[in-house]
Amino acid sequence: MFLNRSIDLLTKNLVILAGIVGIVAVQKPYADNLGSQANIDYVKAEKQLKIVNNIQKQIPAFGFGNLVADYNFLGYIQYFGDNKAREATGYSSIPDYFEAVAKNDPRFIRAFLSLSTANSVFAGQPEKTVALLDKSIKTIAPDRQKMPDAFYLWNYKGIDQILFLGDISGAKNSYLNSAKWSAERGDDSGKFASDRAMETVGFLASNPDPKKVQIAGWMSVLTSAKDDRTREHAIAQLKALGAEVVITAKGELQVKMPEGV
Repeated sequence: MFLNRSIDLLTKNLVILAGIVGIVAVQKPYADNLGSQANIDYVKAEKQLKIVNNIQKQIPAFGFGNLVADYNFLGYIQYFGDNKAREATGYSSIPDYFEAVAKNDPRFIRAFLSLSTANSVFAGQPEKTVALLDKSIKTIAPDRQKMPDAFYLWNYKGIDQILFLGDISGAKNSYLNSAKWSAERGDDSGKFASDRAMETVGFLASNPDPKKVQIAGWMSVLTSAKDDRTREHAIAQLKALGAEVVITAKGELQVKMPEGV
């Protein structure tokens, strides 16, 4: 009996190890390409990455979902930060990384906050962003008191609904839930976040000028951006809407509304 259990345990561990090795192995050709930036064919590398990501989606996590999610998030950071490659091929692989993280660790809030903005702004897939945020929200909801930053998922969903989907009613619901979740934290930061969310609900309920709504949305993107590229994109969008972006002597960003808005 003991021998049989030992064999079963050994077999299970070998299967898990094989799965992890498989994930690393399918990534290696792409990593090799990244190692020789001087001679890299970015279009070819993007195609190889697509193949790698599609294969990876078929490989079970064998109980190591968190590690697989971490691995994909690190891959996304490397991918997003490769400016030369993104200028050549765009951002079509961001949804693949987002899906992999959502599938393997829907509680990975930090990753969701970065991936959601990149997927909507740069990959142009806000519908998928909202769907994956919903998946994370549903998973987290029963245990949200253990995750004090979970309310941010509702905020990011609301931004997408405002800026890209034109779903003002859905955005109000998202900010109402954000206010509820942040208030449940029971601390000063939670109260501040809840009050801000309710202010947004009131603003959206006042039937504001659509341009004003867009400016408010891009201001949210700007203040919550995790990287310079997203900040630069948000500033460009604000300027296109007629807003003035000013950097104060303290290095702080101030946004002035255009006249008549």
